[in-house]
Amino acid sequence: MAHARMTEKFEDYAAMYREKRHPILFGVQTFRVCVITKSDERATNLMNLVVEGTDIRPEERKLFWFASEEAYQNCPSNIFATIWRSADDPLRIRALVGSPLPLRPPGGPRSSGNPQVVRLELE
Repeated sequence: MAHARMTEKFEDYAAMYREKRHPILFGVQTFRVCVITKSDERATNLMNLVVEGTDIRPEERKLFWFASEEAYQNCPSNIFATIWRSADDPLRIRALVGSPLPLRPPGGPRSSGNPQVVRLELE
């Protein structure tokens, strides 16, 4: 999808949040826009687009979370683990759930006891 179209989508989500339309439209008090890309590079490029290429306010950047298929493709439950970056703090790796799940190797044990952190570098 072209950057122009993604810019429009990101700005529309930010406007919905700013104008407080989400409780009326969806019955929720808050929301996230979770973007999953094919590669880490694409995730970084789209996050940079939110930060540098839109009119989205700094306080609205917390809505936009990015991850790539590469981070969980071999173990789908890792989608909930600490693989997500948010446009409000791009260097911090986060989990979708409050208590981060440990990353699991494909075919590995159900719980390793110690969470691992995936390090993604911003360009």
